[in-house]
Amino acid sequence: MIRLTIRFVRRALPILALSLLVAAPALAKEESKIKAAFENTGVEPDAKGSLRLKLDDEKASLDVKLDKLAEDAGYRMLADGVEKASFDTDGSGKAKLEFITPHDDGDGEIPLDFDPRTKEITIQDGDTVVLRVDLQNLDSPKQNLKDRTDLEPEPGVEGDAQARFDVRPNGRKELRIKLKGVDEGSYLIVVNDEERGSIETNSGGGGKFSFLERQNGKPVKEKTGKDGKGHNKRTALDFDPYTAFIEIFLDPDGEEPSLAFSGAMLAQLPGLTACDPVAIDLGPEEAGGGSLSASFSLDERCERAWSVSLEEVVDGTLDLYVGASGPFPIEIDGGAGEIVFSTEPEAGEEPLTFDPRGEAMEVYDGGDLIYEGVFPAS
Repeated sequence: MIRLTIRFVRRALPILALSLLVAAPALAKEESKIKAAFENTGVEPDAKGSLRLKLDDEKASLDVKLDKLAEDAGYRMLADGVEKASFDTDGSGKAKLEFITPHDDGDGEIPLDFDPRTKEITIQDGDTVVLRVDLQNLDSPKQNLKDRTDLEPEPGVEGDAQARFDVRPNGRKELRIKLKGVDEGSYLIVVNDEERGSIETNSGGGGKFSFLERQNGKPVKEKTGKDGKGHNKRTALDFDPYTAFIEIFLDPDGEEPSLAFSGAMLAQLPGLTACDPVAIDLGPEEAGGGSLSASFSLDERCERAWSVSLEEVVDGTLDLYVGASGPFPIEIDGGAGEIVFSTEPEAGEEPLTFDPRGEAMEVYDGGDLIYEGVFPAS
């Protein structure tokens, strides 16, 4: 294990959150490709489907193809329980969904405002799951995954570090760490706080380490180099690296290791996995003899949250409408109440499936309109 004295405070954050905290400037060779088949739950035994994700440092697309569902019927697609699309099949029980970012209002395209690589995707008839695929679970059927990302260098560190993870349909998995143009020396590989190996670079500052898992049970032929040293090593993969946080430490003899590179094993795309934070507030404004306030936030991980609160209004249930969405009930007790929406909802929160920025807002007490306004666009 690596010395605790070199750990960062940020390591106390959840690993999944860290997987999205990679700064945009390092995006040079970002790439992610996934092909996967849906698993049939048995509700509609003939139903089947597949999805394909493509992501690079400029754009991302998710194509979902479905077949042998009920004919001319309505279904929903959800990601971790949050609805992302509702659709109807055609007369032969087929449907196709196309998500894309950046989104240009193309015909039939849906904005891709979530990262499907860390989600379970379900196709549902109402609340009944018909098809599912868990892209975080690498044992999902017929999955083919390629994910490549540049690790972020610390200030003053020369060279590049790249992490690549591949999963083939036959179950073969490989994680590769590659250094190029770095200062010559020994580098420790730490994954989710655990030391997993080391690279001794060659005279040109290059080196690589491969972690391999073979599904057929055939043992991995390890390459460790003479006396454990070498710039091209390989060993068995006995941990799950997907979305894990990777750190590369320069480890000079007789000195404390120093962080050289870090980042998640997850290709990054500005606007989808790495965002510039945004905060927008409205109010307080007059509403039903009391006041209404609302707040929107977008964080570095591209998670969005929106809340609406009312104070000094009559107890009961109010109905909130936002653009074409609603009604959303707000329970008022003791003259105050609040509703919170989030793209990663916790207990008591509503899923944020719309963008409130620039949208009209209305609040009704029964049939009486007690507030009308527009939430700021910026």
